[in-house]
Amino acid sequence: MARSTMTLLVAIGAALAVPASGQQPAANTHQAKQAVTNPNEKICEDVAPAGSRIATKRFCGTRAEWEEKRRQDREDTELMQRPMQCSVMGGHHC
Repeated sequence: MARSTMTLLVAIGAALAVPASGQQPAANTHQAKQAVTNPNEKICEDVAPAGSRIATKRFCGTRAEWEEKRRQDREDTELMQRPMQCSVMGGHHC
């Protein structure tokens, strides 16, 4: 959910940065790129824990912290999707 919200916000920001004529002034283009790529920009968002649609927790972090959170979430998801490795316990094999 956080990724889709972030994508939506970036799309809205990009749409608002384009004037009706379709031409972007050079200054606005540079400012928009800076805002999107500034790793120290603080972003706050309500995050729902897995399996809950009601409970939310507010997470505020820099773009770099959000990227690290997304990376960790991907790793956790991949870990949960991997088949469990069977080990020999008490002489029994899986």
